[in-house]
Amino acid sequence: MCDHGTSDDEKSAIVAEMVTAGRPQDFPPHKPVMKDHLLHNQIRGDVMPHHFVGEQYCIMFERLNIDTNWMELPPHEWRNSDNFTKYKDIVDALDVVNDC
Repeated sequence: MCDHGTSDDEKSAIVAEMVTAGRPQDFPPHKPVMKDHLLHNQIRGDVMPHHFVGEQYCIMFERLNIDTNWMELPPHEWRNSDNFTKYKDIVDALDVVNDC
């Protein structure tokens, strides 16, 4: 959602999936379940990032104490939100290793 290469339409789709998935009542500790069946379809190019959003996506925002009110705005306005800026700063600071 922070990547400049992600279209506004895809960002909106991610938010829509989060709203549809809802927030679970509790978050019991467990190993995340990857929607790996979607990866098989990625070869054809018909799988987008929003397809991987699940009900536990909101955990990240709660644990980081980030209000998600900015998601109610059109994506091109997110950068004007302090909460989005906080989220983007955290995501940008993460070291990512792709060992595949």
